Parts: sequence; C-alpha cells; structure tokens
Amino acid sequence: MSQGRAERRGDTLILHLKNGKGVELKDDASCPEGRKDFEANCFAFRLVAHMPSRHFFFVEQPFYEGHALLLFDDRTGARTKIGGYPSFAPSGDRFVAIDTDEGYGDGSIEIWVRKGDGAQVEWRYPDSGKPGSPFARVIRWSGNRIDLDLWTLKNDGSSDQHWPGAMIHDTAGWRLETKRPQNAK
Repeated sequence: MSQGRAERRGDTLILHLKNGKGVELKDDASCPEGRKDFEANCFAFRLVAHMPSRHFFFVEQPFYEGHALLLFDDRTGARTKIGGYPSFAPSGDRFVAIDTDEGYGDGSIEIWVRKGDGAQVEWRYPDSGKPGSPFARVIRWSGNRIDLDLWTLKNDGSSDQHWPGAMIHDTAGWRLETKRPQNAK
C-alpha cells in the first residue's frame, strides 16, 4: 500500500517524504502493550493509504470514541486535518470530505481544493452541524456534479429515510440540491 514510503518502528509511524525527510507520528505511550485500540483512550496512528497520484498520505488517529483524519503531503509533510474520509474528483484537484461520525461528528459536508502542499475548504454546506442537518455519502463524482445519498438520524441514533441529492458547481459556485422527504426529520 505504501510502496516503502511508510513504516512502523515500534510505537512510531514514519512517513518517508519525497524530499528525503520523514514525519514521525508517535502513538500514545501510556497504553499498555497490545492495547493500542479504542479502549482506555489509547490510540495509534494508522496509515489508511498512500495516494501518490494525489501526493497525500492518509492517516487515521482513532480515539476511544471518534477519530481524527489527517492528510500529509508526501513531498513536504504539510498536515491537513479533515472531517471525513476523502472522495477525490477524477481530476484529483478537489475532494469531498463528509463527516459521517453519527455519534460525535457534525455532519459537515465540505469540498476541499489542493493549494500548494495542502488543501483548504472551498465550500461547506451552510447547515452543517445544525440539528437535523443530513449526513451524506458520495455516490459518484462526474465533472461539476457530485451525487449523494443523504439521511438523518432518528432519536435512537438509527438511520432515518435516505434520499438523493447532488452538489453542483456552476458560475455561482457550489450548491446542494435535494428534496428532503416530508417524513424525514
């Protein structure tokens, strides 16, 4: 997966950069041996993917509940924290990050654009994080249209009804188009 560009030495994940340097991510040293998991607030940095065509290492830092998702530029080591797993545009210059952590996330729907050795939010769904804001997942990305599956949560935390939506880019910028069912919270 990392083609020798990342390695683990004990409790340290090392990302080898194209500039010859390395980024060292040290696990929580207070965790008992063999317990670097979701228990007792222990965490370990985990390489999810090295994406050479996107110039990113994708690293997850799980916590007892929730996680942090980090992108590291594979040339300079610049770090970008994102709210959800990235789904890249076919061109590779943008990605969608959707927070689907139904317990601790805010349901943010963001479009990021590559800038230099990092990325910055280009657009954020205005209602992200508000009560009743939908969660989403990317179905497909084609040109200036991103098709989505949207849903809300019931009071018991289970998924409510799903419905389609799309993020569309035109001369006015990005917008979310959807018709939320009347019976969806």
